[in-house]
Amino acid sequence: MEKGIQEHYQAAMKFAGEAHAFQEVPGTKDANYLLHVSNVAMEVLVAHAAEPTFDLALAVQMAALHDTVEDTKTTIEDISKTFGPHVAEGVAALTKNKSESSNENVLADSLTRIKNTSGPEAAIVKLADRVPVSSGNFRHRRFRGVWIVFCVEIPLSRLLRVRGREREQAVQTIVSAIGYS
Repeated sequence: MEKGIQEHYQAAMKFAGEAHAFQEVPGTKDANYLLHVSNVAMEVLVAHAAEPTFDLALAVQMAALHDTVEDTKTTIEDISKTFGPHVAEGVAALTKNKSESSNENVLADSLTRIKNTSGPEAAIVKLADRVPVSSGNFRHRRFRGVWIVFCVEIPLSRLLRVRGREREQAVQTIVSAIGYS
């Protein structure tokens, strides 16, 4: 029997919870990092409800696991072994390359890896990751299918429907507008 979205979510959140067990959300008083992870996953769930045109199970797992390699001892191999190569590909694309020397190089490297994934899920998770971060105290900034981040409006449906060079430009516009931290 194939896993449903709830099982995918719970497995990924359990893994993330164990990996981030002693990590706190920066700028909070004693808030476990799972708060951030669950907010990113919620953004993905809400986006899918508005625009059900991407693989929700894949995106939710990527959302739950997006910081595990960057912030913990977890490896991409651990993600691949536990969740499969597609989830690992997305998590790898969302993980900062610590060998890059400047923020500009980190951004360029991230854009390249996000745009080279096999679907829109990594870009959606990156955007979902920026909504809670940019909104201060986790207030959502959505209006009629449009996500507003730093006063830039980009229809999520546009990102989901475009391919090739146009998709690359949409991803670059989004990541440039929201910043990469």
